[in-house]
Amino acid sequence: MVKPTLDGCKGKLGRAKTHLYALENEIARAESLDNHEITVEDEPETAEYVFKVVGLQRSDPAWGLLAGDCIHNLRSALDHLVYQLALLGQARALTDGEARSTSFPVFDDRDRFRESGQGRLKLLRMGEQTRIAELQPFNAWDASIWGGTPVGVTDQRYRFGPAGVPGALDHLAALDNTDKHRLVNATWRVARWWEWPGPPIGLRGSFSSNALEDGAEIGRWGYTEPRPELPTDMDMDSYFPLGVGLGEPPFMYSAVDTLAGLADAVEIVLKVFRPCLDSGDPPMPLAGLG
Repeated sequence: MVKPTLDGCKGKLGRAKTHLYALENEIARAESLDNHEITVEDEPETAEYVFKVVGLQRSDPAWGLLAGDCIHNLRSALDHLVYQLALLGQARALTDGEARSTSFPVFDDRDRFRESGQGRLKLLRMGEQTRIAELQPFNAWDASIWGGTPVGVTDQRYRFGPAGVPGALDHLAALDNTDKHRLVNATWRVARWWEWPGPPIGLRGSFSSNALEDGAEIGRWGYTEPRPELPTDMDMDSYFPLGVGLGEPPFMYSAVDTLAGLADAVEIVLKVFRPCLDSGDPPMPLAGLG
């Protein structure tokens, strides 16, 4: 029997990052060639300024393929992890049936986890079963697990909010399920929302979370009469920061930052179980990770 190891998990994570870097380079090249402009029209019937993008390049379908490859390898790294932990727990090779029934469950409902997810871990040692259960999205807010501060991913540009890693795993599983049946679309969007300063004082602002094509509406600012005049020297790109995002929630983040955050989360999970496969020790506690 081959000694259980993280090598396969690390290999999958490495492949995911390779696809991520390729996607990042492709998008950076497209952004360097993009010279779109943002126009504004007054719509007095609704008392709104309407903003549209003009001269935007077409999205490249290959972006979605690269994103899907990254997503699949990240999700596969987790399944590889459980398989190796099962080898450790059984101290023997798995049968074909055991191998097919072993995978990393991700559930946002405790009852569904008990019914359909827990059985996937039955070949693992009890400590590892417990830790994977703690990592489930339905445990994201349990202070007894996280020590009062849920773990977050390391990328400062993209976080999953207080849910931390469990929320990231939930997002990863959803994206992977999408990619099994249809393309995960990576398209132009208002995808850097943290840079958005909001509209000038006195205006009500909104922007579109939809995929953008040349001529598409990207946002509206509502006003009350008398209509305020917009400054002629406005930096429109700062008010509508466009980028390439994924066509799946959560919106308003760039595709590269989203995938980088998911990769960080998977790396944290592997870190938790490294002592098990390196020396047979129990998994690391989750409180204080990050």
